[in-house]
Amino acid sequence: MRNVVAVIGCLGSVAAMWSGCTGTKATELVPGVSTQIQVPRNLKSVRFDIQAQGNPLCYVYDVDPSKGGAVDLPRTLGVENQQGGYHVVNITLTGYAQSIQENAAISDCLLSPLAQDSKARPRILRRARLGYLNSRILYLPMPLRFSCYDKVDCTDTQTCVAGECVDAKVDETSLLDFANSFIDGVDSTCFSPKVCLPEPAIPAKTVDEDTCTYTFATDPPVGLTGLNVKLFYTGGEAEILDEDPLEGFQRIDAKTFKLAPGLCKIKKGLVPGKEITNINLGATCDPKSVLRPICKPELATLPNLPDGGFSTDGFCNTVTALQPAPSALYVLMDDSASMAQAYGPDGLNQILGFNLTDPAFKSTRVAFQRLTHDAGLTCTDPNSNFAAVPEVAFDLAPKTQTKVGNIVGDPASAKSADLPFFIDGALRGNGAFKAIKDLNLGSAYNRRAVLIIANRRVGATVPGTATKLEGASCNVAGLDATQLAKNAKDVDGIYTYFIMLKNPDGKPVMDEAKLIATKSTDCPHCFSDLTNGSGEEAAKAFKNIVADLGACFYEIPASMKIDSGKKVAYFNPVTANETTVPFDATCNEGTQTSANGWNIEGARMRVCGATCTTLRDTMVNASLLAKANNQPAPEVSPYVVCAK
Repeated sequence: MRNVVAVIGCLGSVAAMWSGCTGTKATELVPGVSTQIQVPRNLKSVRFDIQAQGNPLCYVYDVDPSKGGAVDLPRTLGVENQQGGYHVVNITLTGYAQSIQENAAISDCLLSPLAQDSKARPRILRRARLGYLNSRILYLPMPLRFSCYDKVDCTDTQTCVAGECVDAKVDETSLLDFANSFIDGVDSTCFSPKVCLPEPAIPAKTVDEDTCTYTFATDPPVGLTGLNVKLFYTGGEAEILDEDPLEGFQRIDAKTFKLAPGLCKIKKGLVPGKEITNINLGATCDPKSVLRPICKPELATLPNLPDGGFSTDGFCNTVTALQPAPSALYVLMDDSASMAQAYGPDGLNQILGFNLTDPAFKSTRVAFQRLTHDAGLTCTDPNSNFAAVPEVAFDLAPKTQTKVGNIVGDPASAKSADLPFFIDGALRGNGAFKAIKDLNLGSAYNRRAVLIIANRRVGATVPGTATKLEGASCNVAGLDATQLAKNAKDVDGIYTYFIMLKNPDGKPVMDEAKLIATKSTDCPHCFSDLTNGSGEEAAKAFKNIVADLGACFYEIPASMKIDSGKKVAYFNPVTANETTVPFDATCNEGTQTSANGWNIEGARMRVCGATCTTLRDTMVNASLLAKANNQPAPEVSPYVVCAK
């Protein structure tokens, strides 16, 4: 992870020249490249494509990580205006995961730099479109950020900024005249990570999760008013941010800042394939800017782990959590008058919303539907398609949070009277079970489930005759909710959860609800009795469901090599201790409850038995503690370290 460094000879007075060459002052643009991306694991070559005054130019260079650990890349390239007047210059900088030696096609400048995906594997992109200013040599920063790694789907007029495609147009009047201090990292203006982000680092504390606003978790020493931010990504990548509201961070006051919008989306789990796992802060220096390169003497010793250490493969000794394997949850909720307490700002919205942003839930697809009260719609036709298309369609939990919250948080969402509700009608035919079965992500699920939330009796025998405390059933032989739930579990492996809430008119009969949920004999949390109205118990019930869907089955990145010689562990935020997970070669889907430890299952890691139970309990307890302190749920997930 380095800033780029280059020593390249002058090309002469042609349309392109390397900066630093002697000669008269020209009208010129000097693109300056910087990066903290790990080389050569993530980046082996770069290519400049320049379109200026009708003259296409292309330069391709291999990076060189062999010189004392530093990374040599072409650092600046001067583009001179020879014809005078205003001309638009298009500059494209592409990074590749292969070298020229590995793939000569990278050097084919007749092809678009992105037209070689299958061979050259372009991995990072930066574009700029701007003009000259007469008699000025302008410096154009072109940083390569890890937030844009693998983001190569921007259009020809866009560039990647903080993980998002934006217009590549640059206002040349906003640029400064070129100075060597912007690139060389040898004078007093350079940025020193040792001084500005010393170890042990100060962790960040969340102020506002929605806007990704943070502050110091512990107050910095008296008299220190600086602020610098370092992000850590899944896979061992780290990056020191510039003070930049679009691409880095924006300082709100002396101790508070917020991430750029694109980085905030990554932090909230809204960008597939990327995750910000840690944020460390420093208080000893003014914020880093794009014009302050990292000091050259520190390039070869810049640590890339949260504890101030190094990773050679991106995973060894990192605290990067493995990602939960995909899960799916379809929520069915009664909206009769008796459920009015569960709707509105003081109802389930707070609990549901909190859980949908839980880190354990980030790989779970969630859909939401209020139960129907129309017997003709659900009972007459055994192939009823009610709930086939939910009110809130399946999407990753963080993305559905707002949509579900808008429904559950609105008091008007509840009916003005208690009406029969037909759970079996919502489950049968083309209903909720089929909808969740048809959700195909192309890989095995951790868990698929339907969650029913109600506070009245399920199973009045004649539709339309329910009293105030009763629901209703279609009462069709072999198609009642209990049998449907059993079939779903036995045939398709789909679990059914049932949460019974407090009813303002008395405690409902819960026998039928228990029968529906307990058809899953290996699901101790499938039925929750919350009729006492305890907010703490309600939170725990939802947390248990989150843990069931997000624990003990994890994705393994393709570049991560795991075998029985590796150490697998997780950090317990409650006890502040590390727990080691033992290896168990007998752990698999069939021995989920009987084995004890972790094992590899295809491209995933499974945790079995008592070890899984302890891990999920740790997730629940840590999340509940965070909620009690008005903090976001911490991530509790296994990580892999190298064998000692």
